[in-house]
Amino acid sequence: MIVFFSHTLLNIRTDALVNEKYTSVANDIQFKTQSYIDAKKESILFIALSLAQDDRYINALASSAKPNFDLDTFIENLRLNTDYQNVWIQVSDEKGISLYRSWTDKNGDDLSKVRKDIIQMIHDPKVRSTISTGIYDMTFKAMVPILKDGKYMGTIEVISKFNSISRQLSNIGYESVLLVDRAYTDQIKRPFTKMFLDDYYIANLNASESNRHYIQNFGIEKLLHDKNTYIIDQKHNQFITKYVQKDINGKDMAYFILFYPLDKIDLSHINFFHNAILLFISLLIIGIYLVLQLLRSKHKKEKTDLKNQLLSKEIEEKNNELEEQHDFLQKVINGIDQSVMVIDKESNVLLANDAAKKFDDKKMIKGISQPKCYELSHSQDHSYNCDQQPWPLIDTFDKQKSVQKIHKYMTPSGEDEYIELTSTPLYNRDNELCAVVELGHNITEHLRIQKVLEEQKDELDYQAHYDALTGLPNRVLFLDRLKHSIDIAKRDNNKIALIFIDLDHFKEINDSIGHHAGDYILKKCAKRLKSMLKNSDTVSRFGGDEFTIILEKIDNDNEIVDIVQRMLHKLQEPYFYEHRKLYSGASIGISIYPENGYSDQELLKNADAAMYEAKEKSRNTYSFYTQAMTQKAHERVVLETKLREALIYNAFTLHYQPIINMQTNKVIGYEALLRWIDLDGTIIYPDAFISIVEEIGLIIDIGKSILNSVFLQAVTWKKINMPFERISINISAKQLKDPDFIPFIEQLLKHTECASEWIEFEIIESFIIGDIVEAIDILEKIRNIGINISLDDFGTGYSSLSYLKKLPIDKLKIDKSFIDDIPIDENDMMITKTIINLAKYMNIDVLAEGVETIEQEKFLIETGCNLAQGYLYDKPLSVKEINKKWNAALDEL
Repeated sequence: MIVFFSHTLLNIRTDALVNEKYTSVANDIQFKTQSYIDAKKESILFIALSLAQDDRYINALASSAKPNFDLDTFIENLRLNTDYQNVWIQVSDEKGISLYRSWTDKNGDDLSKVRKDIIQMIHDPKVRSTISTGIYDMTFKAMVPILKDGKYMGTIEVISKFNSISRQLSNIGYESVLLVDRAYTDQIKRPFTKMFLDDYYIANLNASESNRHYIQNFGIEKLLHDKNTYIIDQKHNQFITKYVQKDINGKDMAYFILFYPLDKIDLSHINFFHNAILLFISLLIIGIYLVLQLLRSKHKKEKTDLKNQLLSKEIEEKNNELEEQHDFLQKVINGIDQSVMVIDKESNVLLANDAAKKFDDKKMIKGISQPKCYELSHSQDHSYNCDQQPWPLIDTFDKQKSVQKIHKYMTPSGEDEYIELTSTPLYNRDNELCAVVELGHNITEHLRIQKVLEEQKDELDYQAHYDALTGLPNRVLFLDRLKHSIDIAKRDNNKIALIFIDLDHFKEINDSIGHHAGDYILKKCAKRLKSMLKNSDTVSRFGGDEFTIILEKIDNDNEIVDIVQRMLHKLQEPYFYEHRKLYSGASIGISIYPENGYSDQELLKNADAAMYEAKEKSRNTYSFYTQAMTQKAHERVVLETKLREALIYNAFTLHYQPIINMQTNKVIGYEALLRWIDLDGTIIYPDAFISIVEEIGLIIDIGKSILNSVFLQAVTWKKINMPFERISINISAKQLKDPDFIPFIEQLLKHTECASEWIEFEIIESFIIGDIVEAIDILEKIRNIGINISLDDFGTGYSSLSYLKKLPIDKLKIDKSFIDDIPIDENDMMITKTIINLAKYMNIDVLAEGVETIEQEKFLIETGCNLAQGYLYDKPLSVKEINKKWNAALDEL
């Protein structure tokens, strides 16, 4: 009776677990379906939003001329470069007149007469994203109003087929039949798939014939209105569930009938649970039976000596029977080639088969009848739980669920073996976890075969993608990397440069000395090129004596020129081959994405053309694809030379722009601004040269000169009692990261006798974002010296409260770009007000840059900003001009 009852309860529980598993699978399939639908819907809306924000189409609608909306190329690019194979676009004006349809040349008709959604958009222009059923098919549709200065100019619609969801589901193993509800059948005048089940339209082309027959035989209405989460078809090994797509009114529009192979649903842990409980019940019944027999034996012994004698004999027989049963159970588990152990909480092995005893060392086992698991399996006298040999026993007892780990064992012969251990909890009748059943599966051979296959795969892959002579990527791998780099540059809006190198005079060396000499030069050339590039850049042997290089994340053309000039210089160096000194040199062509092409073939063609132009010039030189770029590169070299000369001849000077307290209208400080006085007396402003100064490494030397001048000027003005609080100085990221910067500042303060509180350093946001921990450490050191810190151009970078609240800063400077259009631009006014309020909340001073009108000053004062600088008060002045003003003010006193 107990066995029957226990078995029944176990089956009920097992069925419940299976149902939970199937329900979880059904919910997962439905969730993925919903996720794909939401992702596709958002993508279509994103395309429509992007097009609606494009100035070309906004200006085309605003123009009096007939607008041109040729989006065919855009749609073709979507088809070639994305998963959106079926996308259509329609544009209409503010009256609902069709201006462009991607699927036909027809336009000029009044859509407001036939479409309610166009009328709604005209009266209430806002973004609309829907899933609907039309003449041809079930589709996604996004409608976005095109606005110019807040005025509704027209509508752009992006439409895409719905059946792509079925392809995505198929790619992850789910077959589907997408049925459109019969209520929409009349709307589908020209069905795309031309497939129906009764009155239901099949919207996906990949609906298999077998799945359609299944739905037909099961009964469409019965299947669609079945309340169960899933259906199990054991005969056809199918797991079936459905997902219902609602229309905008919440009514059923379409039904995804989803099919998944039943045998791919893993029920092994449930079966194991069932078998483990059966084993536990069997052992429990045996124990109860023994206890009852012992009690009965005792009772009989008390009644009579004779019965006691008989009872003793019976007990002996029962013990023999128990031993036989134990032996039988032992033989059963010994027949399993995987190791099996039952282990209690004290690590005692209650039961183990021969496979589990394979590694035991009798000398290590203290209790032969009940050894410890670590004695039996690892021949150790203590537990072995560690990162290298994680003990599944502990996790199972802690988490009360099955755990899998892999252990490394050493056989008595000294060989390593790897065992996959599965530890499953074993509960007593009080549902208390009392022991675990540990199964071990030897996976040593599997891992060995896997390793061999990986090594073979790696070797074949290397041979297919790398040049045997130089070890560089070959043409195949280079083109693959170039395409990948273009995709990343397109996504991140970055530039990449393609360098095409052809060795000069290589053929003459090859023909005159031999191919062995040519091979030597190619290998040496490859080594030289690799030594000059970053790990993120790619250099390949493209073929023959041609090498190609990809430079990623290029900020400007000057960076390319620096690298190419170093390459030319390096490749000009002689090659020493068999006591000969050989010279080759190189001609280099350069093309840039996206200026010189959008595809890998375009960039290669243009770089190759530029290389031949370099050969035609004089060889051993470089050429950009366009003459304009070449000229610009040469201008940069000239500017760099002039900068180095300017540093030698001390052609840099400082101007100081007053900082005003708008409440008192008094000067409270100055910002030091660098100026370059050219030989002809022309003043050159930092925007024209500061980036080059940083790139070529002059910023450290120029920065030290500026700091020395400012510190001395502060001391001079303080000596004549000129009233100012601080002089602020712009400090670059390279200066801040220079390990000698902080010691230099400390020494300069002592040398010039300048007080640290007279100085303020201005830093930009890009320095902070690079490494926030390093930035905080550097700024803390500056603050400890006593120098104030302000954050310059706040709001133009990646402003983030998460780092702002951590930084030791004293002041925020609002960038001039936000001040320029006050009080005309409400957005700039709102941003400025927000920055001021943020600074107040964080108890930080705030200063507005570029104040030029009384209206701007009035707004800033009313908003709570007291500090400003700009041409409303004064332009940047030389020291002589500031001293003159100060003397004039003294004379007035």
